[in-house]
Amino acid sequence: MLGCLEQMNESPEVTSGHVYVSHWPNPDLVMFENMAYKSLTDYNIPPSVIFASCSTEKLKMTLEKSHLSRFTSSPEILVGDPRCFEIGNEITKSKGNGLQVTLQSLPYFATVTDVTKLEKHECPPGYFIAPLRLHDAVLINTMWKFGGNPNSLKRFKNLISHSLTAGVYYQDTDQLVSWGLIAEYGCISMLHTLECHRRRGLAMAIVYHLTKTLLDRRRTVFCVIEEENENSRQLFCKMGFKIFSSDYVAFLYTSQS
Repeated sequence: MLGCLEQMNESPEVTSGHVYVSHWPNPDLVMFENMAYKSLTDYNIPPSVIFASCSTEKLKMTLEKSHLSRFTSSPEILVGDPRCFEIGNEITKSKGNGLQVTLQSLPYFATVTDVTKLEKHECPPGYFIAPLRLHDAVLINTMWKFGGNPNSLKRFKNLISHSLTAGVYYQDTDQLVSWGLIAEYGCISMLHTLECHRRRGLAMAIVYHLTKTLLDRRRTVFCVIEEENENSRQLFCKMGFKIFSSDYVAFLYTSQS
């Protein structure tokens, strides 16, 4: 949640909206609705992030009143406590609106806890690193496994225009071959290298560049890693990130049942 708030402060075109806090201080339920994200897409409900340490009963009651009860069509997005998956399907089933909540991914967190352990990596000869260019959104949208649609293309164009990004380009052709960016939630995301340019340390150069930029701005450095993505886990561990393999975040969306 801190990453969302930091992103909202620095890139309001990407992340801005409403924050719900259960009580203060020490809230056990915080929900953020991203109005900036909604304005780009055909979502009816603002894509939301939920942090909860409260009981399942309290979480369900809050979602029924404030968010999931408004799900009437597809697609919609919710990110947060893994319990939202089962709760969401209970709510949509009781509403009888023909929707189901689908688990898109269930990654865990990794973060830099000791900056002295951050491993430095620069681009190898023949490559250079620079902010992503607007036309790069087409390639990124094509390569992302959840992309290939108008909503995701608009999203990437907006992130490239207003968020922190890094691309590695092949010097001879000026072609984008590796990339990463800071997503709406404030995390390092979309890390990818084209197959023919792998094993050259390009992804590590991207991670180091983004991490250093965030640290210089006194921002929180973290990423989310899908459990089956062993290559990402090894990369971030080698870079000096600490893995929290028991702290999961659910990326959920609605679809017609």
